[in-house]
Amino acid sequence: MEFLLQIFLELLLNLVGEALTGVVLHTSSRFIRTRKTLNALLTLIMYLGLGVLVGFFSILIFPNYFVRSANPPGLVC
Repeated sequence: MEFLLQIFLELLLNLVGEALTGVVLHTSSRFIRTRKTLNALLTLIMYLGLGVLVGFFSILIFPNYFVRSANPPGLVC
């Protein structure tokens, strides 16, 4: 049961992060009227920052690994 809750919360965290990214990018595109390269660079920086934040909070919420072994069972390396 706890494992399902962790998966649900991870999914919810990703969906909320993507929704916030979409809202921020949509509203920032109204205010920033510059060249396309600057918009692309700004978008890259925003996605990078949001990815770092979501990853950091994900580690805080889920400190243990979901997959315990390095090799999945049945896979010969």
